Amino acid sequence: MFKTIASACVFVLRSFESILVLRKSTTHTHDLYAMPTRDVKKIPEKLTDAQKKQNKQNNKLKADPEKAERKKKKNDACRERRAEAGSSKAFS
Repeated sequence: MFKTIASACVFVLRSFESILVLRKSTTHTHDLYAMPTRDVKKIPEKLTDAQKKQNKQNNKLKADPEKAERKKKKNDACRERRAEAGSSKAFS
């Protein structure tokens, strides 16, 4: 069947490789050796300073809406005076 021992060895090796390829495709080794999953504590996202300040302002507005309205009128008046004076500061 085989002319030399070397050709027989090559045949056996190729056969063995094809068996391994078939076995790898049917067996999921990553499932067999996978690390067990564990619960990981999620770190809550922290608020930025600007978001904290905005929350604080909203809470003040809820606590005393009349005072917040008076303060808003005062701040708007200051902004108008600055704009008339030619201030280059941008207001959002």
